[in-house]
Amino acid sequence: MPIHCPVQFSQNAGLVCRCISSLLSGHRRVAGRDAEAIPLYENLMLDPTFAAPVIRARTLVLIADIYEKIGKKPDATARYRDALKLDATNLDASVGLKRVAP
Repeated sequence: MPIHCPVQFSQNAGLVCRCISSLLSGHRRVAGRDAEAIPLYENLMLDPTFAAPVIRARTLVLIADIYEKIGKKPDATARYRDALKLDATNLDASVGLKRVAP
């Protein structure tokens, strides 16, 4: 079930809420605006209180997937590796890293 943002505190508030909803529900796309979502996900990761390590790893995989999709393989590689540091059992991170790592 999607999470609805209760307030519009900025122009990007709706996108932030869709990003979080997407992450929590396991979807990989945010209204076709993947590249715009990267800074929002990255900002979530800067907050040390954001979620348990498994969810943080899942967020990093999501970021890596977007970087891979837009052709930024070095950035994707770094995020997949970071995800595996948080959750060594994350299969998506392992498979993604094999796809993009030199």
